[in-house]
Amino acid sequence: MATIKKQNLRARATVQKMVANGGKCRSLAQSMRDAGYSESYARNPQKIKQTKVWQEYLEEYIPNEVIAVAHRELLGAQRVSRMEFPAVLTDKEVVEIITSSGRTVLVLKRNKKNVNVAYAEPDFTARVRAIDLAYKVKGLYSDSKTGTSENEYAHLSDDELHALVEKYQGFFKHTNPLPSL
Repeated sequence: MATIKKQNLRARATVQKMVANGGKCRSLAQSMRDAGYSESYARNPQKIKQTKVWQEYLEEYIPNEVIAVAHRELLGAQRVSRMEFPAVLTDKEVVEIITSSGRTVLVLKRNKKNVNVAYAEPDFTARVRAIDLAYKVKGLYSDSKTGTSENEYAHLSDDELHALVEKYQGFFKHTNPLPSL
């Protein structure tokens, strides 16, 4: 019981260290070392990610609802950009050019030579980075080495999978028998 409690405290401390500074400049392995995990365990941080206590603390510190709200906000992330147009264009023409691509004019200044426009546009880099980080932290990506996700049949051997397919053969519209292994 004392060992489980100690593991829970170390896992909590690890998550707290990762979340404290937004995950910047702190690797999971370093956070694990700082929380008191052995060097060999810290060198394999995927092990802690597979524990129930890690998932519970992760949900506590980064709940799915928070990620959902951040996704909504990130989908609307904007940045300010500037563009210069020749002075022969009217203000109305410049605004039409900018807004026709879904951007919003913030400031329009005209001088003798040109028209300077500041406008808001989607910040796709910020959107992608933040969403990518959330997916990584929550473990929502498939296995990057194989390109597959874990599923309920992953533990079965080829023979067991083949037997299952044969058992349910009648449910498929496939008339050719499966090749034997």
